[in-house]
Order: sequence, then structure tokens, then C-alpha cells
Amino acid sequence: MGFCVCAEQWTRPDTGTQTGRAPPRRRQWHVNTSKLNECTEEVLTSFKESTSASAGECVGSGPDFQRGNNATITVTNDTTAFTVRGLTDLYNRLRQNNPAWGWPALGPGVTIVGFTDPFNPYQTWTARNVDQRERLATQVHELGHALDLITGGNINPRAPNDERGFKLEECMQRKGGFVLT
Repeated sequence: MGFCVCAEQWTRPDTGTQTGRAPPRRRQWHVNTSKLNECTEEVLTSFKESTSASAGECVGSGPDFQRGNNATITVTNDTTAFTVRGLTDLYNRLRQNNPAWGWPALGPGVTIVGFTDPFNPYQTWTARNVDQRERLATQVHELGHALDLITGGNINPRAPNDERGFKLEECMQRKGGFVLT
């Protein structure tokens, strides 16, 4: 699961109303799919970025713990079902109802912005009330969790710096995989 992080935002300095000129085009964050492919070491055939109004999707092929080798893997990221509060509440309910999972309690002020269901890793969620940059970073982070589970791994929230969501997001940061255009 992804924890709340600060995200850089770009603010338009002039809306155009004071100068009479058209406002500048708002810059948007995007995922560089070739960098994502490098970081996942998978053969990605497509990557659709999540938006505030529509789900994102990643399709690739590789080993699938349930479906066998060279399977087509599709992971969908829903951005409309939950708010940050809703995902945080979901995490707390799952943690309380399943103590054997060993999920840690959240510290004061810590919230959940993304979630991957360990029983259905083909579906991930990103909170609908995060900014565009954080939405993409969370989509990639949760894709890391999903691919880890699909390929036979196990999410370990007790070691957050050693889990696949963090590693994939960090690899994308290091390789310049999030691009502002």
C-alpha cells in the first residue's frame, strides 16, 4: 500500500485575464513507459495513465503465479472509488480484522493514498482526491505491489523500504520516469 507523500505541484502564474493573452498551457505529469519497462523488467505492451475521472491500466506479459509463464498480465488502477480517508479506513478495517497479516498500525497523521488487494492484485486503487503527480506515482507504486503478488511475491509492510511498490517508484524517480511536460 502507498503512504501519503508530498508531491510537487506546478502553479500557473498568470491566468491570462490580466494581460489579455491566452493563459499558458498547464503542464502535466506523465509516465515515461520506456523507463517503466526498464524498472519492471517486464515486457509491457501498454500503459494507460490514471486520471481523476478514469482508470489506468498496465498490460504486459511474464510469469504469473496463478496463470503460468508468459501470461498476459493486466493491472487496472481505479481512481474513482475511494478518497484518502476511505482508503485509510479500509486499511484500518483490514488490519483489525486480520491480525495474522501483521500489518502495522498507522502513526498519527499517516494516511493511505493507494491500495492493492492481496487477494486480487489485478485491481489496484488510488485515492481520487490526490493531485495528478501523486496519482501517477501511486499508480506506479501500486503496480509494483501488484506485479510482486502476481509473480509470487508477498507484500511486507513491516519493511517498507524493501517492498516492491517502494522499489518500483524509487526506480522511476531515479531514472527520470516521471516527466513534466
